[in-house]
Amino acid sequence: MAGIIKAGLSLVAGLIITGCVSTSTSVLDKKKDLVKAEETYVQIGYSHVQEQNFPSAKLAFERALELNSSSAGALMGLGIIYAREDEPALAEKKFSLAIKNDPTQEARFQYAIWKYNLGDYQKAYSEMSRVAKDTSYLKRANAHDIVGLLEMRMNKFDDAIVSFRKAITLNRQMVPSYINLANAYMRTDDPVMAYDAYNGFIKLVQIDLASQGPGTLWLGSQLSFLNNDMNASFSYGMQLKELFPDSTEAKLYLEWKESR
Repeated sequence: MAGIIKAGLSLVAGLIITGCVSTSTSVLDKKKDLVKAEETYVQIGYSHVQEQNFPSAKLAFERALELNSSSAGALMGLGIIYAREDEPALAEKKFSLAIKNDPTQEARFQYAIWKYNLGDYQKAYSEMSRVAKDTSYLKRANAHDIVGLLEMRMNKFDDAIVSFRKAITLNRQMVPSYINLANAYMRTDDPVMAYDAYNGFIKLVQIDLASQGPGTLWLGSQLSFLNNDMNASFSYGMQLKELFPDSTEAKLYLEWKESR
């Protein structure tokens, strides 16, 4: 009889263990489904943001928050929407919550961009500097470039040069940083290094990773002239006149040419 009881107990124990494993797997599957659903709503929300369909975007983000009240992606999305709708108090609240729950720095990046656009350069600089220090952040080169632009705004030109050079080190195809670096060197009265930075941009143009615009052609004409590269100065000027005849830069070039 004792043997029968022992066998029965072993069987019950086995059933209990099996039942636990089944329940655990079910819970994990449910969690995965909820995470996937949340991510889907967030993606839908950003698709609507790109289409400027803010009401539908808000609904999608709110659905994501119903599944996960700490969804950094949804909170950041709402912050972006409220920023565009000129609702600063709501934007501030949503961005703050997003930053608190986001380990990727993307929410802080977007928050800093918003502050930059508002003209709050000190706050933008403080936040973007923190993003730039995160070596795991995927858009770190962009963060350094924006830090450099903020330093330019604050007349910290030597610091801006360091930031733009760091952005280029992190991403050799960081087109804006070459032009920004050239402008920063110009502000420190160093046309030689400015032209060197500009020629880095030209190399990207030559392999179709960048394109000339009125601003870059006007800058190139001035820099090449200051570096006694007269053929290049003439070439950039002609391109500016022919491709962008009605631009402000073309008018400035013609005035500058007549005054030489």
